[in-house]
Amino acid sequence: MLFAALMRCKLALMGVSVMSGLVNLLCLSGSFYLLEVYDRFGPQTVACRRCSDSRLAPARYTR
Repeated sequence: MLFAALMRCKLALMGVSVMSGLVNLLCLSGSFYLLEVYDRFGPQTVACRRCSDSRLAPARYTR
């Protein structure tokens, strides 16, 4: 019964999965870009900056 219901919604579930993947990729693209910039323009201070960012990240997202 569950399998039949899922087969009827197969196209919709695939569409939702693709859209979810695209949204996740768009959300991560800014972070990847900033990491690339840090690696190119601040090689000595990158480690310190990433450490401070990782300590501040929970505070930013819990508000």
